[in-house]
Amino acid sequence: AIKAAVSSSSSSSSSSSNTTSSKSKAELLRDHVVYLRSFSETTQQDRASDWDKLLISYRIPEELDSVLQLLEDENPSTESIHQGSCMMCFLEENVMELLNDLLSLKNSVGVQKTVIKTVIRALRLRYELLDNGSIARLVMHMAQELEYSPQRQAFALVHCELLYTLCDKVYRNPASLLPVVINENVNTGGLGCEFLLLNWSIQHLQDAAGGEYAQRGILALLSIPDHRVTNAVVNHSALIERAVRMVDMGFQSAMKTIDSLAPGSMDEVGSRRKRPDPTPFYASLRFVDHVVKVADIQVANRLLDILDANFLRQTMQQRLIKGSEVQHVGVMELLRGLFEPDPMWIKQGRYGRRLQQPQLIGMIAHSILDVSSPRRLSSSADAENANLRAAEAEARSSPCSLLQVLVDRIDSMNEEESCAALELLLSLLELNDFWVVDALTQISRDKACRACIGVLRSDAFQSSTRKFLDFLETLQQDFDKVDEANTPNANETSQEDAYRKDSIKLVSSCFQSCGEWETEAILAQSPPSQVEEQQTSVFISAVLAKLSTFFTNSWRVNLALSGIVSRLLALPSFQLQSTLIGGEGQDGGDIDLTNVLEKLNNEAKVKLAPIENVEEKVSKKWAELGRGYHSHDLNSSDAEENRDNNFFSLFILMREMRVEFKTVLEAKLICSKALR
Repeated sequence: AIKAAVSSSSSSSSSSSNTTSSKSKAELLRDHVVYLRSFSETTQQDRASDWDKLLISYRIPEELDSVLQLLEDENPSTESIHQGSCMMCFLEENVMELLNDLLSLKNSVGVQKTVIKTVIRALRLRYELLDNGSIARLVMHMAQELEYSPQRQAFALVHCELLYTLCDKVYRNPASLLPVVINENVNTGGLGCEFLLLNWSIQHLQDAAGGEYAQRGILALLSIPDHRVTNAVVNHSALIERAVRMVDMGFQSAMKTIDSLAPGSMDEVGSRRKRPDPTPFYASLRFVDHVVKVADIQVANRLLDILDANFLRQTMQQRLIKGSEVQHVGVMELLRGLFEPDPMWIKQGRYGRRLQQPQLIGMIAHSILDVSSPRRLSSSADAENANLRAAEAEARSSPCSLLQVLVDRIDSMNEEESCAALELLLSLLELNDFWVVDALTQISRDKACRACIGVLRSDAFQSSTRKFLDFLETLQQDFDKVDEANTPNANETSQEDAYRKDSIKLVSSCFQSCGEWETEAILAQSPPSQVEEQQTSVFISAVLAKLSTFFTNSWRVNLALSGIVSRLLALPSFQLQSTLIGGEGQDGGDIDLTNVLEKLNNEAKVKLAPIENVEEKVSKKWAELGRGYHSHDLNSSDAEENRDNNFFSLFILMREMRVEFKTVLEAKLICSKALR
């Protein structure tokens, strides 16, 4: 009986195929609809049959495709959005209601999936179907039925795509569609009307199938500048809590690969350690980053507050303090990756960090160093803010503070842990954030910090800087013969010129922050009774102490150290520079950069003295390094030769480090002259 009902429609359609050329497109569309309606009516009469199988037998997907193809051909461009004859026929024949009838076959997953794809394609037509109120309500009803369908998991991906399509339509036409998707009949105890489309999307935020569509849909809704959207998110949705939970789960997933390793599994220079998979963690934070960008400021601030309290200052900080060495390294590498360039952007030929929003980047950086972000400061009296800063400074000086933990790991016996800590701290400095620099260097104790630009114009700064540059030149004279043997050819670009260009960019970016720094330094100033005598920060002391063991450090550790010192030298603070290099009238502590570089120079001379043909061996090593070779790439059965190779690598790196320091300070002098 079923076959007869459908076949009769099929035969009538076949008999009219000879006159197809004489029919209009609207008439052809009507023939397809008649065939589809015959199939639909038959399904309603016998709902127990295997309609997924019959769907293919009677070529229903092809019929639906023919209907949509006729509609798409009628409106091929964005300008052609008029209601043509095919669209008139589509509306008159109530095709959307026909699709809704097919969707009611709850046990036929194939039918439901085909219908959903058809509805999505229909909604993407140039002619806006949802402008018809009855169709808009019908589509919302279909989405609701699918949301609570017991078979939903089988078509989860296309269902989330449907939700995203609806969200995108609401974003493009909020005036007409917001009243439809916000359920005016559901009042949640004074919290307003329920935003069903938003809540459905939130439910699937972390779905393996369709989660990306759900995220894109939520971002589209949050981009609507309407108080109803803001109220729905803040007062009656689980978006903020679910987003924070997604970040936490992404972090735990990334750490899962190394949590199972034994505490001693890094004893062999990390050779047995598995690297965490950062993909879910970075993806979850990238979603938060987009929310902060597009959402109302009330939503963004609420999300940042909960993320800070529930994840950063609990899960993340506890992981940095407790656990094994391998876990510490895993956390530090994950965090460093947040501030590094995004590989996807690099592939597109652009530069950009994984996270883009300054509020989110700053909050994560501040939480790593136990600093409250400026956004969280009280707007009341300055004294209250100053007291808060003083309390934070005292907390950071505690042996249990995160800053102290990271500083202690700089001198870790495990090279990989030391390197991870240094690279993370370098990434934080590269943010050029005043509060980060203040936590690491105590720059706010500098009485001249409020007028750092003026200080950089002073004769004292010029004199101190030139004196240190002369000192660097004196050190280099001890190795003039080695340098002469390795002078670049005339056709080659001088490495020093490249350093100068990079240094100008580095110092310029630091100087651009001077205006902000002077304003923020006022907030950071302690009350007069709490101002202490300027002392070298524990961070600077630890960096210089590690640098003093240059020839026993690994290549990566020394690269990170040179990067940190260069960044500190480029910062717009004469007080910090004097503390670092040991300027006149400044108490640089027991160790400063001048002492360290002089010590390394003497060590290098002692090590080079007994070696024959030094210039030739250094030249060979320099050529190897230029081809990307490092000491650990060179295999030799001679232990003494390996030691020499390693020393020559570090000797060349020391020379390059001094050149980098020199060009940074020269760039600083150039930029300071421009201020005069």
